[in-house]
Amino acid sequence: MTPGTLMQYVALCSVVLSAAFTVLAWRYRDRPGARPFLALLVGVTWWVATAAAGMWTTNEQMHYLLVRLQYPGLAVVPPAWLLFALEYTGRDEYVTRGSIAAVSVVPALAVLGVWTNPEFGLMWHDRWVETVAGVAQFEGSFALGFWLFTVYSYLLLGVGATMLLMLALDSSSRYRRQAAALVLAVTIPFVMQVLYHTHPGPVPRVNLTPFAFIGSAAIGMAAVGRFGFLESDPVASQVAPDRVIERLDDAVVVLDGNRTVVDANPAAETLLGPGVVGHDAETVLPGELDLDALADGGTAGEVPTVERQLDGDPRYYDTTASALRDRRGAVTGWVVNFHDVTDRRRRERRTETLTRVLRRTLREEMDAVYSHAGEMREDDEVVADLQEHAQDALEVGTVAEEFEPLLGDSVSDPPADIVPIVGEELDRVRERHPGVDVTLDAPLGEWAYCGALFEPVFRALVNDAASRATGSDPQVAVDVRVDEGAGEVTVSVADSGPARPDSDLAVLCDGVVPTETDDSDASTLSLWLVHWGVDHLGGAVAVPEGSSRVDLRLPLVDDQQ
Repeated sequence: MTPGTLMQYVALCSVVLSAAFTVLAWRYRDRPGARPFLALLVGVTWWVATAAAGMWTTNEQMHYLLVRLQYPGLAVVPPAWLLFALEYTGRDEYVTRGSIAAVSVVPALAVLGVWTNPEFGLMWHDRWVETVAGVAQFEGSFALGFWLFTVYSYLLLGVGATMLLMLALDSSSRYRRQAAALVLAVTIPFVMQVLYHTHPGPVPRVNLTPFAFIGSAAIGMAAVGRFGFLESDPVASQVAPDRVIERLDDAVVVLDGNRTVVDANPAAETLLGPGVVGHDAETVLPGELDLDALADGGTAGEVPTVERQLDGDPRYYDTTASALRDRRGAVTGWVVNFHDVTDRRRRERRTETLTRVLRRTLREEMDAVYSHAGEMREDDEVVADLQEHAQDALEVGTVAEEFEPLLGDSVSDPPADIVPIVGEELDRVRERHPGVDVTLDAPLGEWAYCGALFEPVFRALVNDAASRATGSDPQVAVDVRVDEGAGEVTVSVADSGPARPDSDLAVLCDGVVPTETDDSDASTLSLWLVHWGVDHLGGAVAVPEGSSRVDLRLPLVDDQQ
């Protein structure tokens, strides 16, 4: 087999591979960039087919006809490549009818110039056919129109390749390999064209571009099979080119059309774990999420809430999804948003518990009043009992008023100076409970400041301790210690009563009011106020085992806050 025959058959292989790749790409015609890419492949296939046919004939008229037939396909390639690069890299807003017409003007004039060259000589002044290395080659003395079209084509190819190269160099994109493969695929025929026009190639005066498309087609097919080219949508990864989502407090995850995670902000990696990009959504998103329902906008307008453990604490997130669409309205991916609603859930829980405790307490107290009302005549004991129950109901209302600040999002009052607060509250306790010995051990300075909720929290705790103090010598001991290095203050309140029961521990330490409890009076609500107030201040409540002492650990704050 002669070298010329070998090149002719290799050119035919290029035609077959280009056509096969075109058929393969047709399956993904609804993907972003697929339509201009298909136009590009059709143009390449037509260009290579007519160029290969020209290698088989030395008849000047036939060869000249095949050259003129090449140009419609050749003219399609540069604008189609640019339009593909725009859509593929998420810049499809620039792909409009006006922009398509604008980039197609010069190629259209080039085709017109080729077919009218005998009359006007815009593309070449003279032409002839040479046989080089056993194959027929078109030659000519090229005119200004040819060089303008060549430079314009290289410009479009270069701009498109640059956009893909930027995507390939983006370390945060999972489409780097796809983009790099495309840049390499377009570079090979581009280099061969340059070598043909400058004549320093391995086979001088032979246009090896058709042969180069063998490599380009092979790279394209490898990109489809290995890197998922055309199966996934890089446009989804360009949803936030300015990285705005990186600075959002909400956790945000971006999925492509195959529901693969293509981007996740730091908050999402904190929530879902590091390294989620590149994984299937079903493997990294919370299992209780219905992806199908979420992708369709939820079920009956409901927003699903998921629970996650972060640093040992439960957190709650409302989850929504928004579809990403291209300019034709086709879905290219989704943005899944996790909005932290933990504070809202806590407020709801507090409100529900408060309502339950108030309802149960008031019902029991008023049942007692109703029961005794029928017996009340001149019985002093019954009257005293009614007064006691009424006083209990009033105390519940007073504690509920103290609880009100905890139902808001935040407390904007200035920081509390705990020195005068502790002293004033202990004076009040001494007045209310003259039989209780109240002591204070607090070597404090004027700089001991806590959040504004310290006052109602301390008041509720010390009054509860005074009501529990029993024995022949009832006592309440308050101890305050400041750890400047740790930035916290510990306030301990102990009484001479018995060890705290489990029901008290559940309320104080966990904020859980048992559904069935005999202690449904103001004491229970006071202890619950202590727990949630300390939690709101960012502190913690501890009760030593078998003790009546309650320790409050609260963070110190700046007195200018």
